[in-house]
Amino acid sequence: MKRLLLAALASAGASVFAAETPQHLNTYREAYGATKGTVSVDPARDLPRYPAVEPKDAIATWKVKAGFRLELAAAEPLVRDPIAVTFDENGRMFVCEMIDYSEERDRNPHLGRISVVEDTNGDGIYDKSTVFADNLPWPTGLVWAKGGLFVGATPDIWRFEDRDGDGKAEVREKVLTGFGSGLARLNVQALLNSFMWGQDNRVHVQTSSGSRGKIKNLKRPDMPEIELGGRGFWFDPVTYETGFEGG
Repeated sequence: MKRLLLAALASAGASVFAAETPQHLNTYREAYGATKGTVSVDPARDLPRYPAVEPKDAIATWKVKAGFRLELAAAEPLVRDPIAVTFDENGRMFVCEMIDYSEERDRNPHLGRISVVEDTNGDGIYDKSTVFADNLPWPTGLVWAKGGLFVGATPDIWRFEDRDGDGKAEVREKVLTGFGSGLARLNVQALLNSFMWGQDNRVHVQTSSGSRGKIKNLKRPDMPEIELGGRGFWFDPVTYETGFEGG
């Protein structure tokens, strides 16, 4: 029987984070302006509401294909607002937490962060969480490579490293920058994302057709700044060579 272990990041009750949930700095209208079209949907009337589900009950709400099994690996309060994960060679899971979605990017310090969760007793369930890196604006992707964590938070790609083993990154180095530069306004739905290893031993990063910006390689000053132009992007985490690709 095939077995698939998924990190089911389930929702706990909304009250869990009531104390630390930030108040909004602005409304959608204040951030983007009033709509110029006709509003045909009344959210309160037309959109369904679903109650929060406790982590222990979340698995029962999923429909899983025959031959597969879904298991709960981590839930709130160990993780919050997770949008992407990556693993290191020791089985630790690094979670990209986009707490500042969608109109809280300008809060200072930034609310976005990376948490590292660990299974300390070997039972297959993560039970310890530590904030690995914080103060990140709209973090949207991450990948573990060569002893460090690369994180995309427009306009930058950062590298974080924990050298003393306390689960918190002491090294915070900006390695690439320029994503989204030159745009009048960033689109939160079209940021760099999906950091994935390729068979070429490079990390491939997805952007969007509207992504722009001259990418500057801070680790390789010998490489010229090049316009992203809505293309995909890759980098070598060892040599810091970079390049572009369609897709």
